Amino acid sequence: MEYVTTDYVCDAMLHIASNNNQNLDNSFSLLAPHSSDSVKLEKTVEVINNAGHPVQRIPYWDWVKRLHDPKNKDTPLIPLMPLLQEKVWGKLTRFETSRDTPHYDAPKAVAALADAPNIRYVPFTPVKKYNHAKRYLGDGSSGGGGGGGGAADRASQK
Repeated sequence: MEYVTTDYVCDAMLHIASNNNQNLDNSFSLLAPHSSDSVKLEKTVEVINNAGHPVQRIPYWDWVKRLHDPKNKDTPLIPLMPLLQEKVWGKLTRFETSRDTPHYDAPKAVAALADAPNIRYVPFTPVKKYNHAKRYLGDGSSGGGGGGGGAADRASQK
C-alpha cells in the first residue's frame, strides 16, 4: 500500500491517455517514481507520531476490535469492515493479503510524463499524513474516532 495524491493520479491518467495513441498497449504505475520516496503502511504510525499526533501500534485484530466499539460507531472505516475482517485466504483478510506484495516501479509513467513538467509526484510530508489521518480517523482527543486510539501493527503478524 502506498500513498499517492489523487491530483497526481488524475492529472497523470488524463495526460497519458490523451497522448495521441503513443501510450496504447502499455500499463503505467502511478506511484512514487523512486521507492525511497514511498512511506509504506508500517512507517505510517511513525510518520504520524513525528507529525505530533500520538498513535500507538497495536496488533491488527485488537485494532479491528476497537473499531467495533460503540464509541467508534461513526468512524469512516465502518464501510471497510469486510476488507478488514473477512478472511478470504486461510486465516488472512483481504487487507492482510496485501502485505509483502511486490513493489511496482514507475519508469514508464515517468517517461510518459516527461513532457508535462506541471504533473509531478508530491511525496506526503508528515504534516500531510497527519492532516489526512486526522480527517479520516478522527482527532484522537476523545480516544474514539475511527482509529480507536491505535493503528494496526501488521508488521508484528509476520
